[in-house]
Amino acid sequence: MTFLPIVTGIASDPNSTTALLAAATQFVGVGDLCREYTSINVSTFSDQSGHISVEFSQDNTNWDVKRAFVYSADSPEFSKHLVVEGLYCRVVYTNGSVAQTQFRLQTRLHVSNMSKDSEQLIDCSPGMKDAFGRLRISMPYTLLDVTHSQGINAVQETELIEGGGVSTYQLDSGVALSVDADGDRVVRQSRARAICPPGKSILVLLTGILNTDTNQRKSESRLGYFDDSNGFFIEYGKRNNYVVYRTSINGTVSDTKVLQGDWNGSSNVTIDLSKRHVFFFDLQWLGVGLVKFGIIVNGQPLLLHVFQEANLQYASLPTRYEISSTSGKGSMVSYASSVISEGGYMKPGTHLSANTGTADRSLVKNVRTPVFSLRLKPGSLTNIRVHDVKVLRLGRNDGLWEFYVFRDVDASAVLTAPNFVSKSDHTECDFDATAIDVSTGSLLSSGYYSGANDSSVTIDGKDINSVLANNISGVSDLFVMAYTAIEGVDNILLSASWREYF
Repeated sequence: MTFLPIVTGIASDPNSTTALLAAATQFVGVGDLCREYTSINVSTFSDQSGHISVEFSQDNTNWDVKRAFVYSADSPEFSKHLVVEGLYCRVVYTNGSVAQTQFRLQTRLHVSNMSKDSEQLIDCSPGMKDAFGRLRISMPYTLLDVTHSQGINAVQETELIEGGGVSTYQLDSGVALSVDADGDRVVRQSRARAICPPGKSILVLLTGILNTDTNQRKSESRLGYFDDSNGFFIEYGKRNNYVVYRTSINGTVSDTKVLQGDWNGSSNVTIDLSKRHVFFFDLQWLGVGLVKFGIIVNGQPLLLHVFQEANLQYASLPTRYEISSTSGKGSMVSYASSVISEGGYMKPGTHLSANTGTADRSLVKNVRTPVFSLRLKPGSLTNIRVHDVKVLRLGRNDGLWEFYVFRDVDASAVLTAPNFVSKSDHTECDFDATAIDVSTGSLLSSGYYSGANDSSVTIDGKDINSVLANNISGVSDLFVMAYTAIEGVDNILLSASWREYF
């Protein structure tokens, strides 16, 4: 279960008070967004009689629906449970002709519209519902996780540093990003993208500190679910807090920034961005959809702002932390991030294959030879996972196979004389089967062939390899299978299959 039920409702602080009222004066609450709720409960105690009005509005300006009640000090137990009748609600209390010496007014918002006396009343916060309004009761399916518990994590994350920007690993499992002057920039984002399935609610959780050193006005720090063209993030810049929606559907990148004072959720909450917080983004995407921004406070989700119709070019995005400067110091800290599908998940992707044709390749004894390499095309936003590589050994001799991954390096720097070709215009990657030498990379898997084995052997049928992706600078990870003949010359043919996810 993503979040547990909250059985006491959510307090509407702008419509609750203990401030005493003078004779014939009013307490006028502030309009509170109640989109996520179906009922409102108002309870009060006073030593003087008065009048209570529970009011509803569609625009937070015109209070067209009013439910009025008389409060009697002779019957001090007062509690009303009403159905929400507008997008915004507020409470107005008018005191009688004598000044109060005791006064307590509390307003709470509920998801259930049952009466306050019902034993079946179970309330929940907006965090109990996913982006499509469904109750969060199932186990989440993790699409992406990133941590720094054992270092800066160059396997799961890719980094871009410009100018005098600096990133430093911290022992609290975070990475500090800092800038000092104009042109400095540091970006850290997940190497793989979370593949966002349409029609499923996506919950993004990120922990970070956006302002660790009283960042100067000309530095901007951001964290969220975004890349250079699309996504959502929370920003601290010019000493202000913003939520931002980025899209490139019109051919150019456009950022819609909303200042905290204009947030349509809890805009009046005090958020100390010099402290570590858990932020969340609740995404509904079917080409267009609703996006919620929030923060976890005391274990409960606090809604900050909602974009009603966020139109993205794509929603398969990385988690990202970024800081930049146009003339001023600034720093932030990135911690863990996670992307979760809340509506179940079936592996999408396109299955593809390539082979070396009918011309066999001759391998020399004890010479490690790259026999198959795979990389993404420039600019591709796809994740690739190799499923298997099959080798046909015409000589049926013993041999050693090794499966390597290279990151943040061009293929020409690790392969000698490669010739990458594309299987078709419909694939996002290129492959090579002609290179004559390869450097030593990170060994993902290895094993031996025996001359007695079947001539066709599956190398990696269990998805044990890492995801292939382009880094933040557009350089593709590279998968290389190398073969070393043990008993003299061997002649081989091979094929490979993989899935492309976006």
